[in-house]
Amino acid sequence: MADVSDKLSITLKLGGQIYQMTIDRKMEFVYRDAEKLINSRLNYYARTYPQQGREMYFSMIALDIAVQRVSSEHEGNLGAVADDLRRLVDEIDESLEKK
Repeated sequence: MADVSDKLSITLKLGGQIYQMTIDRKMEFVYRDAEKLINSRLNYYARTYPQQGREMYFSMIALDIAVQRVSSEHEGNLGAVADDLRRLVDEIDESLEKK
C-alpha cells in the first residue's frame, strides 16, 4: 500500500470547473500538463466553433485526445513490425552470405 506521503491533494481547473483530487505525487506533472492540454483545446474549440456549448467542446476534446492516443498506439505497433522485418532481413542476408 502506498505511503501517505506518496499522495498529493491537488486542484485542477478545467474550463472554469474546479476539480479536487488526490493523486500519486510523482504523477502531478502529468495531471498539470493534462490540465493545460484540455484548457488549450477548450479555448481552441470555443474560438473556432462559437456558441456550440461546453458539452460539444468537451466531446470534441475527448475525441481529439482519443485519436491522438490511438494514432500513437498504431505508430508504435508499426514500429515494432518494422523492427521485426529489419531483423528478418538481417537474418536472411546473413544466411545468404554464408552460402
